[in-house]
Amino acid sequence: MKNFPQFLVAGVMYIAMISTAYAGSSVPANLTIMDDPSYNVHSDGKGAVKPNLYIDHSLPNGDPCESGSVNSTGYTVFYPGIKLSNSAYCNSGLPVSEQRTYVFRFPYGNGSLKGGYPGPCQYLNVPQDTDASGNPTGYCTVVTDPLAYERIILGSPFASKPSTGQMHLALSYNGVQYGVITDTSGSVLSLDTNSRLVTFTGTAKLFLVAGSRFQQLTYSFNLPFQMQAQRVP
Repeated sequence: MKNFPQFLVAGVMYIAMISTAYAGSSVPANLTIMDDPSYNVHSDGKGAVKPNLYIDHSLPNGDPCESGSVNSTGYTVFYPGIKLSNSAYCNSGLPVSEQRTYVFRFPYGNGSLKGGYPGPCQYLNVPQDTDASGNPTGYCTVVTDPLAYERIILGSPFASKPSTGQMHLALSYNGVQYGVITDTSGSVLSLDTNSRLVTFTGTAKLFLVAGSRFQQLTYSFNLPFQMQAQRVP
């Protein structure tokens, strides 16, 4: 019974996100994932313009299978492997060098349960990373499968009252679809009319995606990240 309230709340939130994403007209958007060592969400190191820049496929010099949009309410979402025009998965037809994805750096923890839940590395059974000398880093690295479902929801940073809400980053790993959902909102900094810098310094949880509902799988873990969204008028 302990998982039911979290399961239900996440499901309602997910449905609200989907309905909002397609409300009204939208314009293409670019996404920059800031690859600072202090952050735990990183780019794939690919991209023709910058290693951490994802460009909508419909724009000049855009990635062949990268879609981002901002709708009329300011809601912002990115799909590194799906074209918004027809919802088609398109990375499988591209060379590996052009298959865009993103990377999670999860805290490894000490292996103990918290509130009955394991940490993300333990649940996914991913070993701890080591440095060049073989010393443990305290983190494990999980790369989102570029041939499966990928999505980054940043909330509504372009709204009249900018807000991220609980952000959602899809994680497809070993043939299973998960969701990484932040426990709280991030901050939004308006850089100019069409650019927003989203910064998150809090915690998140890993969920199992079951249709339109999520089931909590892990305890809350630190997941600082920073991303810049740029809409294209």
